[in-house]
Amino acid sequence: AAMLTLLQFVCFDNIVLIYRPLVQGGDILLLLYFIALILVVGIVVMNLVTAVIVNSALEQTAQDKDLMKSLEEQRKKKILKDLRKMFIRLDDDGSGQLSRDEILTVSEADKEVLR
Repeated sequence: AAMLTLLQFVCFDNIVLIYRPLVQGGDILLLLYFIALILVVGIVVMNLVTAVIVNSALEQTAQDKDLMKSLEEQRKKKILKDLRKMFIRLDDDGSGQLSRDEILTVSEADKEVLR
């Protein structure tokens, strides 16, 4: 019964049925106690809910940043690999450097890689 009463206070579910008979007895300390209890319990519960939501959002943001960083790194590795293959294909004389004539022979597929 005590846990049910506590749950009623946390949810503000018909708590008037609990505190009204006690407060109507005229004890000012009980009145102050229940006012403080209602204010504190409400604020604490809302702060806890807000903290859980904010913490969850921050964790999701961190995961999203890590995922984006990983995807960007994979994309850069693929581009670098494609560029190396393209420069090896274009280097007709095998010198390790591209001349103007070799650059001018770039195919349409290689031009797409550069875009």
